[in-house]
Amino acid sequence: LHLHGISAETFIFYRNWKKTAVNLSFLSIADRTLIELKRAKQQWLRTYARVGLEEQTAAVTIAMTLGNKQLISKDVKDDYSVSGASHILALSGLHLGIIYVIFLFGFNLCKGIPHLNVLVRYHISDLLVLLLIWLYALLVDFSPSVLRSATMITVYSVVRLLNRDRSSLNTLALTAIILLVLHPQNLWDVGFQLSFMAVLSIILFAPTLYGLFSYEQLQHHWLLRWIWTLITVSVAAQLGTAPLVAYYFGRFSCYFLLSNFIVIPCATIILYTAVLLFVCFFMPVVQLFIGKALQTIVGAMNSALHSIAHLPGASIEELHPSILQLFFCYILLLCAYCLTTFFSKQADLQ
Repeated sequence: LHLHGISAETFIFYRNWKKTAVNLSFLSIADRTLIELKRAKQQWLRTYARVGLEEQTAAVTIAMTLGNKQLISKDVKDDYSVSGASHILALSGLHLGIIYVIFLFGFNLCKGIPHLNVLVRYHISDLLVLLLIWLYALLVDFSPSVLRSATMITVYSVVRLLNRDRSSLNTLALTAIILLVLHPQNLWDVGFQLSFMAVLSIILFAPTLYGLFSYEQLQHHWLLRWIWTLITVSVAAQLGTAPLVAYYFGRFSCYFLLSNFIVIPCATIILYTAVLLFVCFFMPVVQLFIGKALQTIVGAMNSALHSIAHLPGASIEELHPSILQLFFCYILLLCAYCLTTFFSKQADLQ
């Protein structure tokens, strides 16, 4: 209970208590900020209820925006797991990256506003965006996945501001070092292993997979470029995480690519819509329309993943490779990367 901010429990008869105004002036700025964030979180939850989101639609939306998956039913969780889309329910780099872009876009609008364009010109907006990212991380109770993503975004932003090498591999390594120094037990955390292996695999394999398609055709067709990018990133991430998922959970989702084609665009729209819903707190009528849109999008995503999860051969169960087999899987992936890099360099020389 103490981990959730509860120090003690007691019983008070309902006639012996009354609601009064609370004076918070004696608290520190940090404590008051934390309380205000808790209030904002409760207000956000009440907004979801007020705009008429159905039970499981609201549960999925809360998981994707506020990091609480406890309200999601077992059936819905199973649909997401079997279809290979359970990663979308956990706040991660994808979600925080979208929110980061939303904040950047908001500050970039200041370029055309007198007296505010100084925020962008002197990179003050970048620092404010990082502050908002960490406030959001605090809002969702510093879940491990959000902490990892916020740290990675911070490292990337600081490196960019210093005009240093922004190599994704270096950023990933520095983030891992920081998190492991602060909390060495992270190394044995399944979420830590999966998230870093997914990002590492994307960095190593996505460019090679992307190069399998004609560069000229991709440059001239934005839709084809978007589809191919989504395919390469999804396949690359799956290459890195599939052995770990099989080892820990004994499952391989056969239709992960189809699921990602649904959940990634939907996640982007859902997060933008949820932020818009919160921003329009002073316009209840507008919030109702936004809520209906959110209900439609999340409901459609849930239905689509339910259908995918019930397709024949949706997943391979009871895999459970040994630790030695897991080790050899990653040795093979490393050899594949070295070979593709070698042949790519040879082709460039010719």
